[in-house]
Amino acid sequence: HARDDDARARSMATTTTATTKSSGVTSPNTATTSSAPRLRCNGVFARPHSPPRVPASATVHARCLARASSARARRRRASLERVPRAATATARRDRDRRRRRSLRPGVREQGVQAKGRAADARDADAARERARARRRRARADDSVPERVRGRTERETPARGSRAERRADDGGGGRSVGAVRDVRAGMTATTATAEAICEALGRRGSASVRARLTAYMKGSTPFYGCTTPQTRACVDAVAPKPTRKRARGETEDARAMTTRLDDAVALLRHTHGEAKQAGVILLCEREPLNALATVATLDRLERDVLRGKSVVGDWAVADALATKVLRKMWKHNPELAPKILSWAHDKGASLWHRRCGIVAFASFWKDQTFVDEDFGVSIVDACESNLLAAPSERFAQTGTAWVTRYALACDDDRVRQHAIDMVKRRGNLWNGEAKRSLVEQLTTTSSKALAREILSLGGA
Repeated sequence: HARDDDARARSMATTTTATTKSSGVTSPNTATTSSAPRLRCNGVFARPHSPPRVPASATVHARCLARASSARARRRRASLERVPRAATATARRDRDRRRRRSLRPGVREQGVQAKGRAADARDADAARERARARRRRARADDSVPERVRGRTERETPARGSRAERRADDGGGGRSVGAVRDVRAGMTATTATAEAICEALGRRGSASVRARLTAYMKGSTPFYGCTTPQTRACVDAVAPKPTRKRARGETEDARAMTTRLDDAVALLRHTHGEAKQAGVILLCEREPLNALATVATLDRLERDVLRGKSVVGDWAVADALATKVLRKMWKHNPELAPKILSWAHDKGASLWHRRCGIVAFASFWKDQTFVDEDFGVSIVDACESNLLAAPSERFAQTGTAWVTRYALACDDDRVRQHAIDMVKRRGNLWNGEAKRSLVEQLTTTSSKALAREILSLGGA
């Protein structure tokens, strides 16, 4: 409206001026200079035939109309601008919102999706934590949750376990056969052992399984779990006992809570992680007064070491020897001669004899007294282990592993006995065993002995 008023005022002024010119009337202010000659009349020069003068009031009127229209336009514009402040702020927000949406399409939708993913992740973490809490509350001192036992009893071979059904669906990147071996690999199982194996089957990954299988050269099947994952599975099913004694629980009952059956069942399993879980149960869950006994040692020898295809690689043998058997004879030195006698047993397997000597690799470091001649007996057991299978690589490396600490010990009699044995069997040592024998000979006085051992004849 303001623009229309301005245009109307300018049009009115233009029309007035044009009308004045067409009538031949010229105002004094708008008179033009003519080129016609001026005549002097009564002493005054004047143009001939000059039009009559227009009074000044006409021009002034036109200008007043223009100014009035402009003033009306300004007042109208001011009245339109006098909008309530709240309405102006709302309009400004709407305008800014429309501008943002036009400049960045899809931003709002992306933000909603990201918030949704974060909320889903938080909900999943909370659900997992609630499940862990339920398992901890439902777990007894030496048993698995009732729901795990009930599910184990309800399952039939036709239906299968949850891990098997998940593997059939293709979840987790695991092969169906690896998960189905959870129960097929056990001859005599327990609820705790089966629960641990199910957890290992769920956590396994194809990449870790391929790496472990290649490292062990296919001698042992694997679920595909790392050592921390295996320990986490054991902790979830069989947690460490708390230091605080439960109400009404006696110290004797607490000390006699045993995991031996579960550990033996896991050690007899086909997969490497299950065997490692059995070692963890014996080493970290079994009470010492129940572990370091002749009955436990006989049970391990009968069901594990002499079992068919139970211990089939150096990883299981060395873990059992250095973690379990070493702990047993250190707590009960009377078990040491029985363990050492396995190295002299001609009917024992390679890994059985290796356990008999590797269990004493730290004998001179531990300084646990057994008898005065026990150091010499260890050297003799190493020689028997070497002679039982001189061409076997792991018989050579196991013997050299223990003998190198005898060569560097502080007992002169044991050290000399070890030197004589190494030189006497010099034609049997291979290069790997000789390099292992001199590993602890780092002092200046022992450098000559190291060079002499490395120069011994043989392969």
